[in-house]
Amino acid sequence: MLCGGNVSEYCGGPDRLDMYQLNGSLPVPTSTTSIPGTSPTPTPGAPSVVSSAGGYGYIGCYTDSTANRALTGLINPVAGATLTVELCAAACAGFTYFGVEYSAECYCGNALLGGSTRATGGSDPTQNLCDMTCDGNTNEYCGGPNRLNTYQYNASLASASASAYSAVPTGTGSATLATSGTASATSTVSSTAAPIPTGPITVQNGVGFSYLGCYSDSVTSRALSGLNNPGVASQNDVELCASECTAFTYFGVEYGAECYCGNAITGGSALIAGSTPGVTGCNMVCSGNATEYCGGSNRINIYTYVSIVSSAVPSSSAVSSTLDTSSNVANPSSIATSSSSAASSVAVVTSASSVAPIPTGPVHVQAVGNYVYQGCWNDTQQNSNTRTLSGFAYFNTTGMTVELCAAQCAGYAWMGVEYGQEW
Repeated sequence: MLCGGNVSEYCGGPDRLDMYQLNGSLPVPTSTTSIPGTSPTPTPGAPSVVSSAGGYGYIGCYTDSTANRALTGLINPVAGATLTVELCAAACAGFTYFGVEYSAECYCGNALLGGSTRATGGSDPTQNLCDMTCDGNTNEYCGGPNRLNTYQYNASLASASASAYSAVPTGTGSATLATSGTASATSTVSSTAAPIPTGPITVQNGVGFSYLGCYSDSVTSRALSGLNNPGVASQNDVELCASECTAFTYFGVEYGAECYCGNAITGGSALIAGSTPGVTGCNMVCSGNATEYCGGSNRINIYTYVSIVSSAVPSSSAVSSTLDTSSNVANPSSIATSSSSAASSVAVVTSASSVAPIPTGPVHVQAVGNYVYQGCWNDTQQNSNTRTLSGFAYFNTTGMTVELCAAQCAGYAWMGVEYGQEW
């Protein structure tokens, strides 16, 4: 069945659950009081600042302006009545920062711009004016008027969130939380967090792509010759070019405003030695985003598309729900299995020489955020105790998508979509 909020995606079916697994493994939290990577559950009626979400750590309340935004990479990828900190974090995956503002606004970016500074008033929302609650969850703060609750990606937080899970769902299909040990989510940002960029950066990776390096190029013999400048030159940045070249193996940005696609790096193009834009010559900012570098004169920042492949699926002892092999949504023989469900991993593989076909109809989303698709699973409606996933449930007849489900289930080991409108 198609998702109620996106007819290009499948969302399970009657008694069938499209199942996704966090980081391709089968973890559950080691504490019933606090899920690593998220904030402790606040007391009802007492909103709090979310300390971390989706691998991002809170860095403070920052000033903002409608005329000169602090974060300009992506504006309101999600917004409105359903906005939460977790939803914004999921929508901004791949960016260095995200922020929530004025209850219903979400912003992403790779640098803090526009003269944005930490708001005065310390950490008290009533003093720094990041005191408006999220429209999608009144237990969380989502900035304020010209105030942005700002979060920075932190690899240590993301790693700690994943490693703090150690068990698997057991019983009649319900996921149960282990109670051995406790976990704390009170720390906001690790001391190992990357410094805040003060100028443009070379984008290293994004959703579905990874950086290869700065290469030489020539107007007479292009490094990438499959498609030239498919986008709007004045709006060019890495993410826009990535979205325009999805039918190819590689894409690259050059001379600030140029975008190229191709299935091979040709024309005698070679990797330029050096680790900084000033040395390599890939030092021109993107015409559509001054926070990012987009190649240079006869220099092209080249990226390759990547896909996430799970190296393991749940064993029968981990989940009693069974994989529906009659469906064509998953081929169990093509997925490596493991008897140890707690020690699986996710491998990132670069695109092969063959080009993936462009979908002409609805698709099963293969990866979203940190979740990897595990197939179509049987489910039951008899009662909540026999549901395959019983930690959290929600119904949305018109707005359901796989991405929305992933954002709302952040911190859980598993998430699934069913009947077009359920998670």
